[in-house]
Amino acid sequence: MMKMDIISVKSKLQSIQNIMNMYPQDSTEFSRAAREYTNLVYQNVKSRDLSLIGNSLKRPLTIEEESKLIVAGVNDQDITGAIDLDLDTKATLKLRAARRKSKMTQQQLAERTNISQSQIAKIESGTVTISLQKWQTLLKATNSKELIKFSV
Repeated sequence: MMKMDIISVKSKLQSIQNIMNMYPQDSTEFSRAAREYTNLVYQNVKSRDLSLIGNSLKRPLTIEEESKLIVAGVNDQDITGAIDLDLDTKATLKLRAARRKSKMTQQQLAERTNISQSQIAKIESGTVTISLQKWQTLLKATNSKELIKFSV
């Protein structure tokens, strides 16, 4: 896929949003714009990651934030650095990415770490908080070289 920049993605998203605001939901124009939005966003950022980020922010993403996430996804960059996120959300996204990169299932990760698959699912959904030691155990089991950066 070709590289994208934030300005062009933001412009595209604003154009799509304008069309969707201008036409009724049952119109061809609205449907076409909605498909274009879905393709642009969800082909470049995992829907579960967007859901986690939205839940973490406790508000809808802005066009600027969506643009940054899309550009990071298209350019195969770490999305955790694209927008401001809390440390737990960043760690969760890094774990998901590391597990996907290592082509492991949650069950395989569970077997390597002696943490149950259901617990890993809860960790990856952001519904539980875990210790730094568990984060280290999980990331190490995926053979990840990722670091979770702390700012004080």
